[in-house]
Amino acid sequence: MAGCSSKPPMVPVSGTITLNGKAVEHCQVCFFPESEDANPLEHGYGIAWTDAQGRYELQNTLGEKGIFPGKYKVVLVHFTNRQGKALPRTAKPSETPGGFVNQMPVSYMDPRTSPETVEVTRSGLEKDFAIVK
Repeated sequence: MAGCSSKPPMVPVSGTITLNGKAVEHCQVCFFPESEDANPLEHGYGIAWTDAQGRYELQNTLGEKGIFPGKYKVVLVHFTNRQGKALPRTAKPSETPGGFVNQMPVSYMDPRTSPETVEVTRSGLEKDFAIVK
């Protein structure tokens, strides 16, 4: 039937990221399907960057707001220069003079080691992450 889909509609996912009690600007937030069987290209994943208040709002890989309901592993990456200044979203860490540092705990860089798992329901998700390092 035209216009029918077996997938539920995408739902909004947003929240804030803090590190040691302070809002994190320019933090990359990714939600990857938890199941290793899930094809990220078919199921999709969510990505966002935080604003100055540490707020994020996930988009899918096509740039549309929201992601599909399901279980996800959360990846958080916050690159700064050696002096602690956040790298803008468009910066390439490998081209940063003097090098770069990921301010988030190393376990958060990979969905296989991230301690954060969330379930996105059909009504969406508002999820804050208060990271302590």
